[in-house]
Amino acid sequence: MAVAWPNAFVKGGFRSDIAKTFEVVAIPKPILVGKDGKIIATESELRGEKLHETLERILGITEEVE
Repeated sequence: MAVAWPNAFVKGGFRSDIAKTFEVVAIPKPILVGKDGKIIATESELRGEKLHETLERILGITEEVE
């Protein structure tokens, strides 16, 4: 099964420096990154009902997602 978004594997997993920096303690760890490379939203803002609200707020998406 192909993943349709960028993903990575880091040697050391959850003990790696990058995992500690971004507080990755479980998978998946949703992080929305802007064009400028800055983190726009994480975790609960990108799950369930909040996902649509977050995308609407950030991207201006107003269409209903099925």
